[in-house]
Amino acid sequence: MRILSGIPLTRGTVPTNPANLIKTPMLVSTRDRLRRVPLWLCSATLALSAVASPPTNYELVFEDEFTGSSLDPSIWHIDEGARKDAINVADAIEVSNGQLTISTWTEDNQTGTANDVHHTGFITTNDLFLHPFGYFEASIRFDQGATGAWHAFWLMPGGSTPIWGTPDAETGAEIDIIEYRYTRKVTPIDLTADMHCALHWNGYYGGHQKTGTDPDPQPLNNGDSLMDGQFHTYAVLWTPEKYEFYFDGTKVWETTDGLSFAYSNIILSSEVASNVNWAGVTPEGGYGAKGASTNPKFTVEYVRVYNLKDSVSGQAAFNSDPIPGTLEAENFDVGGKGVAYYDKSDSGPGTNTTYRSGEDVDIDADASASNGYYVSEPSVNEWLEYTISTTQPGYYSASVDIARVQDTSDNSDNGMMLFYANGEQLGLNRTDDTGGWTSFATQSIPSYLYLQSGDTFTVRFENSRDINFDAIHFDYLGTKADAREGESATLSGPTIIGSELCSGSQFITGFGSTTTVHTAQFDNVDGFNDGGDVTMTLRYSWYNTNVNKTTGVKVKVNGAYLQNNGSDLLIPFVSTGSWNHWKNITLTLPNMLAGANNTVILESNAISNQNIRVDSVIFTRDEPLPVTGGGQITTIEAEDSGNIMLGNPGNEAYVATHANASYGAYVKGLNKSNAGVEFPSITAGSGQATITIYYANGSGASSNKALEVNGVSQDVTFPATSSLTDFSGSVQATVTLTGSDNIKIYRKHNDSTDGAALRIDYIVIETTATASIDEYTEAEGLEFGQAIQGTHANASNGAYVDRFNKSASGIEWIVTAPADMQATLTIGYGNGTGSESLKMLNVNGVDTLLTFPTTTGWNDYSGVFQMTIDLQAGSNVIKLWRDGAGIDSLRVDWLSLSN
Repeated sequence: MRILSGIPLTRGTVPTNPANLIKTPMLVSTRDRLRRVPLWLCSATLALSAVASPPTNYELVFEDEFTGSSLDPSIWHIDEGARKDAINVADAIEVSNGQLTISTWTEDNQTGTANDVHHTGFITTNDLFLHPFGYFEASIRFDQGATGAWHAFWLMPGGSTPIWGTPDAETGAEIDIIEYRYTRKVTPIDLTADMHCALHWNGYYGGHQKTGTDPDPQPLNNGDSLMDGQFHTYAVLWTPEKYEFYFDGTKVWETTDGLSFAYSNIILSSEVASNVNWAGVTPEGGYGAKGASTNPKFTVEYVRVYNLKDSVSGQAAFNSDPIPGTLEAENFDVGGKGVAYYDKSDSGPGTNTTYRSGEDVDIDADASASNGYYVSEPSVNEWLEYTISTTQPGYYSASVDIARVQDTSDNSDNGMMLFYANGEQLGLNRTDDTGGWTSFATQSIPSYLYLQSGDTFTVRFENSRDINFDAIHFDYLGTKADAREGESATLSGPTIIGSELCSGSQFITGFGSTTTVHTAQFDNVDGFNDGGDVTMTLRYSWYNTNVNKTTGVKVKVNGAYLQNNGSDLLIPFVSTGSWNHWKNITLTLPNMLAGANNTVILESNAISNQNIRVDSVIFTRDEPLPVTGGGQITTIEAEDSGNIMLGNPGNEAYVATHANASYGAYVKGLNKSNAGVEFPSITAGSGQATITIYYANGSGASSNKALEVNGVSQDVTFPATSSLTDFSGSVQATVTLTGSDNIKIYRKHNDSTDGAALRIDYIVIETTATASIDEYTEAEGLEFGQAIQGTHANASNGAYVDRFNKSASGIEWIVTAPADMQATLTIGYGNGTGSESLKMLNVNGVDTLLTFPTTTGWNDYSGVFQMTIDLQAGSNVIKLWRDGAGIDSLRVDWLSLSN
């Protein structure tokens, strides 16, 4: 999963995706237990693709196959600026044809001088995707080498704690999976058949330590070359016990030195440095102009991360306390160090408690803690994981209870914490002085998130000074969400300020004017399907030391102010205790219009000088979807846990997330052989049905896949949408259902006709409406002519209609049908004549002569006659009578209609 753009998420029977995109990440949808990152699918499989080799018991949790025409900025940062002897520039990064290429070139800024400027590229997942341990793999082709330049696939500790700030390897190490150098030394040494792997820790200066295949890289077996024009896989299997480095699935080096336990990010880079003993001296004339054949470059086909399955690692929730509610800090998962937590000191519970004495995490006791215990003074880069249990999946806000005493003499004493959901970074909190080491204060985290059972929530400590951690609170918001950054509003008065403590690295401030009304206006706010009451949750900061002051901020909804006992409501903000602390406040907005048709304004009242900082706002509604069949609509999310991910072992389709997808999640990976999604045992009615498939196809061309229902397959063409994250695409197909059906959408032909990328969001099944009728009536009360009622205990309801032997006499039943249809008419009767009785049935003017067999006597009403009749939509006249023939008697007890 990953942090999502703050885009309004609407979810109805047929969802729409409003186009008011918000530029900054703030909303997280965590639909799958695996830390999967929804990176882009490759539109074609190359003939020379490297063979992936994930270890046994590992599952795919991250993948980028570089589909599209540009790098996805929500996954990768492009670092720009000077680095070593070159300048990192965005122009060095190219994405096309399912590949990423990083190139190096030289611009001659002054002819005849040595003032050449080298340009190259550097990308990283820092702050977007970080992961401790696993199998990290990339498929890379080294296209061109040159002295003085090298290419690398490597890992670094994430957040703001690089290795030069860590005291040892456990808190962070540089992990070089492959550093490709063309040559080294003044007299060039050919390195094209050697793989260089390395580890660095304790900084790069006085205390620097390293190990690796250096100074001489590891020679490859069988004469393999890194410069053979083919893709090869380069990988590291990183566990709490050791590192193993692989080339094309074959181990080339392993070590137990420099073991890191830090959440780390992925880096792909090219660098330039004129160093005789490293990559050699840069060429006198540089590397040629951009696009020249002499440009050093490398091409990446994919990057993947695999994680050890929980069933193998043993990670599980410590208890089953469900959310909404509170998770106690000390109730982190079971599974042990490196799986459920990392604690450097290994000291275990503190002196005041033996709670969870079998774990290494520092736990102390105090009556002020919410459950009597708290996690005590975690160190830099330590982390804790919590597996979520909930029976109420949906959107949540989260907050933490933290206490600390700040060292005011040290400006670096900042008490930083990072938060992750399913491995995806949610944001950063700073904890200032709370008034005591057990004076716990509540702070909201920067992102809203979608949670369901099995998701993980991680807390990582980046503080340079200790803090005490008591609890995490999860507040349920609803099943539908429209999330906005504060700075996305139309502002009149308030200004935008940058801050690393905010969801989008910015907040708005400036509601403190005493002379001018200042406003922040949010347009096209969603009222969802039906309008009415919508919940608004604000994340804000307000440091107030004067309890007699109010904030003076109102809320206006579609031109009307929220009211409080007949007066305009002033939002009841409470002090956050520091400008670095943030809280959530929730209000109900009444009378919202259905759909994205509302305007919500935050407005100062021009009498207060109390400033308010607004980070973000989310509008939510709890609208469970009806899931019914039989002529109605059945909606099924592709990512639902009951579905089956199809594909060859190790290359199955899988769940990923994006805010534009309904419920923030979808299935990707359908460009792989036999890959797709199966919806098993669907009960959506029987007969003819229409299946609508909602999808995104950012390949730039149509994508063909198979739709298969109960083994009957048809090819479906999915036209291109505007981008990989445009899930507005929909196609329809007509199918026949049995009432319990297996439905598959997958790559069937595995050739050039169906290899393009496709992302499946959800399907809607609409069965052809089968009109139904189920009517019953007693015969008495329907008689006409000389027919009369009689009574007997054996008859239904103790009565019947007699004298069908009289001319033009009988019963008439008028019944309404919902549509033209066939139905079964059933007549309960008694016939004691000793012979068959003939009577005429007339349905809407159409006569049919019926024969009623005998019963054992006139008081035996067990006779049942059935036949199929045609009904018309609306009123139908059903008449049973003697019409000329049929002089025999008959007693009619009851009638029914059904289909």
